[in-house]
Amino acid sequence: WFFLGLAALLLLLQLLILLPPVQDKLKDLAVSAIEDNLDVEASIGFFRMAFPKKIRVGEVLMVAGDADTLISLGELSVNVAILPLLKKKIVVQNLELQNLRGDIGKVIALTSSPADTTAAEPEPLPDPSAADDGKPWTFGVRHLDLVSIDLELRDEESGIDLGMQVGQIRISLGD
Repeated sequence: WFFLGLAALLLLLQLLILLPPVQDKLKDLAVSAIEDNLDVEASIGFFRMAFPKKIRVGEVLMVAGDADTLISLGELSVNVAILPLLKKKIVVQNLELQNLRGDIGKVIALTSSPADTTAAEPEPLPDPSAADDGKPWTFGVRHLDLVSIDLELRDEESGIDLGMQVGQIRISLGD
């Protein structure tokens, strides 16, 4: 009975996470975490998970200071293969980015903090594979679709001024 109850609970959790109100709550938690950790105003228009393996996030906006747009994203769509997860492999069958605009330099500056010379030596991060069979997770992408991408990287200190504009590109990376 215990295992049957556990299986029923896991199935119930899977079904609950597919409900739009639950997904909206997860979206709100993600927005709060972004705003708290990066000190920006953020919004996510929608977050949807479809059974069993597709995730869509859209209408993402991150703004810093006086309406200085860091990132604007029309839609991110990810389709993940399920069975490789059992072998500690994350295989993204298709990753699609549409209408992405951003200033990478501002995002890097925002996420990097100046070194604190008075801080103690940080503790090493625990090895995530230590609690299991020791085999690390692997990650791969089979197809990458970029549609209407405009990114820039400016660093006045080093003089770097890079830009990338992509109308549409599909990259097949194999298995």
